[in-house]
Amino acid sequence: MKKKYSAQQREELLLECKNSGLSAAEWCKQNDIPYQTLAYWRQTIKAGQTKDPFVEILDKPTIQHNHLEVRYANAVIRLNLSSEGALRLLLKVLRSLE
Repeated sequence: MKKKYSAQQREELLLECKNSGLSAAEWCKQNDIPYQTLAYWRQTIKAGQTKDPFVEILDKPTIQHNHLEVRYANAVIRLNLSSEGALRLLLKVLRSLE
């Protein structure tokens, strides 16, 4: 059965691998983690993605002058709330981040 790791655990394991002095393949063998899994973790962390279903919201979205601004990772989404379909567009964009 596959073991599930949280995003924080994956980041810690990647750091442990990097600092081990071993090749990634050897570290994976010693830690019973498939090399392909480690490579996938590296890709998702580099891209700022996680598989965790929830994202911590550090700041509340702000509404100023009929605009909604949402900041996520390195992206900023600014919508004119008076335009038709703005919230549908926001939902579409947020779903694409999953």
